Amino acid sequence: MSKFYSAFCRIILCIRTLGACALCVLILSGAPRPACPAPAEKSKDHLFRRSFSLSTIPPEAGIFLTWSPSPGAEEREAPLGTSGRPFTVDFRELSRKKLMFTFSSHAERPEQFSLDLSSLKDPAMIRFILRKEGYHQEERLIPVEYLRTHAKYPGSSEEPIRLRAETASVIFTTSPPGAAVFVDLYSARGKKYLGLAGEKITLDKSPFRKDRPYSFYFQREHYEEKEEPISIDQFKNDSLNYYPGENKAIALRKSEPAINYLYYWGREHAALSMISATAAILALGALLFFIIIPRVRAFLAHYRRLSSWQEASQATETKDPMCGTVVGGFAILDRLGEGGMGTVYRAVPDKSRSLEETVALKIIKKELVEHDEYLRRFRREMKILSSLSHPNILQLFDFGDHEGQLYLVTELVSGKTLGHVIPREGMALDTFSAIFLPVLRAAEHAHQKGVIHRDLKPGNIIITDGGKVKVIDFGLAKGPRESTITMPGQIIGTPEYMAPEQVSLGELDARTDQYALGIIAYRMLTGRLPFDDEDPFKIVMLQLSADPPPLASYRGDLPPALIPIVMKMLAKEPDKRFRSLAEVSSALEFLALVPANGDDGDPGSL
Repeated sequence: MSKFYSAFCRIILCIRTLGACALCVLILSGAPRPACPAPAEKSKDHLFRRSFSLSTIPPEAGIFLTWSPSPGAEEREAPLGTSGRPFTVDFRELSRKKLMFTFSSHAERPEQFSLDLSSLKDPAMIRFILRKEGYHQEERLIPVEYLRTHAKYPGSSEEPIRLRAETASVIFTTSPPGAAVFVDLYSARGKKYLGLAGEKITLDKSPFRKDRPYSFYFQREHYEEKEEPISIDQFKNDSLNYYPGENKAIALRKSEPAINYLYYWGREHAALSMISATAAILALGALLFFIIIPRVRAFLAHYRRLSSWQEASQATETKDPMCGTVVGGFAILDRLGEGGMGTVYRAVPDKSRSLEETVALKIIKKELVEHDEYLRRFRREMKILSSLSHPNILQLFDFGDHEGQLYLVTELVSGKTLGHVIPREGMALDTFSAIFLPVLRAAEHAHQKGVIHRDLKPGNIIITDGGKVKVIDFGLAKGPRESTITMPGQIIGTPEYMAPEQVSLGELDARTDQYALGIIAYRMLTGRLPFDDEDPFKIVMLQLSADPPPLASYRGDLPPALIPIVMKMLAKEPDKRFRSLAEVSSALEFLALVPANGDDGDPGSL
């Protein structure tokens, strides 16, 4: 029994082995698999999305998509918008040869197209048509794979499609021939010249619109301009056109004198001619009243100024040869005086010759011009004065070189120096404030511009006849970014008003001018100098070592708070003085010596 069972098992094992071998042979030979049911086919539905645009030159061309829904069917067109605007393309792969496209843009509603790739002329291409008025139609085939995977494709912003403009050849005929042809394209440039009648003119249709006529103008000398409304559609492309026809011509009418037109126009439009005549009379009256009469008055005023200038020039007693000449655009009237540096003249602008614009013109002596050191100092002073603009600083109008002579032009001021108006017993407080405070503001303005006067003294302060205060003579001034203008070891300034650091050749700054202003204030209040001697050397030594006499020893009526302000300005060490003249003004304002409105100074009658 066991032997029989063993043999049976061996037979079953052999059968199973042979069946497995047979199944392998069937699989390798491609025969259909038996018995196993086929699984359901998975749906292929892959979604792709791309954003792209077609660029053209010129832009804003219409874009149309063309396709055929089935092989052999009529092609269809769908508008997609204009070139240069982006499109969003969603296409869904339904099968290997079936695509579903969805095109959408900002300007158009979404359009959906189901394309069978086998129905296209080229299954791998999508055809776009580009149209723009005045240009030839263009077609572009773009591969589907470009839309899927490539950022750069024909028609992208990097490779714009250039449209070819439509042209037409036209011969315009006029009688008489040879008229110039113009067209109005309704642009800011006005009429555009095209050529001459009788000659072939090539028209570029791109600027024209097909839904409107354009005005063509024909001009010829001695003939009236002829206007013809012409539609550009009547000119065929790529062929020779004749206007108005092969055996016709545009007749030009010979022009007549303008007076004839006015006469006939006045007869036909009587009411309008009366209105026009009234308007012309009013315009003539306005021209006469607002333009001609003011100019005549200006001319007469100039003539009177010129006459008065000539009378003033003839009335002068001096026989200076410079009188009556023009220097630097200023006519010299007469000589005011002569000093060690040059001669001062009274002058007026040569253009106006108005005595109300009188200035002071100073001509430097020729022997001084020959010295380089003086020339350098003169140019420095002019440069510094040009940078300063303050009502209490002498205003510089002009300077230059005239035929080898240096000259400068300033405002004309007549009056006395401060040294001539200080009384022996000292000034009253109101007069002191009316003079000293404008000088203080002028020096403060110069310091703000980086300029140190270095020679402030009563002789360089003028009280004009009108009561104004003017600071003059910036010849020794130190400009911004300058170290010194003198030779090493040379002392500059006036001994009675020199600060100790000037004497010891130390570093000079705005506090140097503050010391000089302190001595000026001391003299104005007491009528005396704090350090005075006939020997300048002794004065210099006193500036270095001696303390000034107390103000109260000369004036017992001074405000107690005023004395320490002046004495602080006279401190030997610069660090012990006020940090700036603005602090001095604040201290004086506390004493109610500074006017609240910032008056420029009017000492009144001195």
